[in-house]
Amino acid sequence: MGLAKQSVKQVRRIKPRRIAKMAEQKFSLLVVGADPEDRDALVSFFVPLELAGAERDRALACVQAALAGDVRLEEYRRSADIVVFTPRARAAATGQYGEGPTLDPADADAGAMELLRCYPNFLLALARRFPRLRGAAATALIQAAAMRNAAVAALSAIPEVVPSPVGLAWAVGEFASDTVVLTANQIRLALQLAAIQGEAVGWLDQSSDILFVLAGAFGWRALARSLVALVPGGAGLVAKSGIAYGGTVAVGRFLWRRALPRYGAAEPEPARTVLERLAPGRWQPRRLPRLAGGAAS
Repeated sequence: MGLAKQSVKQVRRIKPRRIAKMAEQKFSLLVVGADPEDRDALVSFFVPLELAGAERDRALACVQAALAGDVRLEEYRRSADIVVFTPRARAAATGQYGEGPTLDPADADAGAMELLRCYPNFLLALARRFPRLRGAAATALIQAAAMRNAAVAALSAIPEVVPSPVGLAWAVGEFASDTVVLTANQIRLALQLAAIQGEAVGWLDQSSDILFVLAGAFGWRALARSLVALVPGGAGLVAKSGIAYGGTVAVGRFLWRRALPRYGAAEPEPARTVLERLAPGRWQPRRLPRLAGGAAS
């Protein structure tokens, strides 16, 4: 397949509209606490003080809250797309009622990653609605793109490391222009990172990010080819795969750090200072998420 044809094929597979649709999909998040104070601490993680205006309303519309001891908890779970427990709620909710990821509001990094791993189909939508999940989502997206590119690079390096009639046929086939595939994956990553930041997703909307990816594509390719030529045997395959992985991580981290000043930090210092001065669970927003059992309290 010619380079031009393969490029067109890969571009068609990116589909910015699909990425935007996944980021905008509706869902219901059920937050389960051991008691009202525990529940509200987790709610305040998803809907923090600094979240305001339309962004706050969109976040609140997705959230329901319940207590681990509620006799109707399983009913609430069935009606929710996503369920997350505090550590105390997980201990209190036994058996099938306790199934689901655990997130500790006081140390949320591991819990945020667990939540996104449990619900990969909602990763973009969760991060778009809840700013405090965006860092974990960006890490997961960058890691996934880097792993895909490492696999593509390893496969495309096989003919260069082990010449054979089969390898030659492979080389002139789908993997002959692996740069196109690697670059397409990085462009898709750029669109996904923009989506979780709440930005409109499209070729023109992310044109500067896409140009950055394109500008670096052939530099990474040249470096990888040079290493394969210099390193003998199968080590060249490892080197090329490592360049694809590390290059994608570097590109993803640059795009993410570049995006943060455009959208602002997730926790402005004044709001964080106020939050730290409040006793845990004391924050009771005027528009609390729907309590699974009825009216807000």
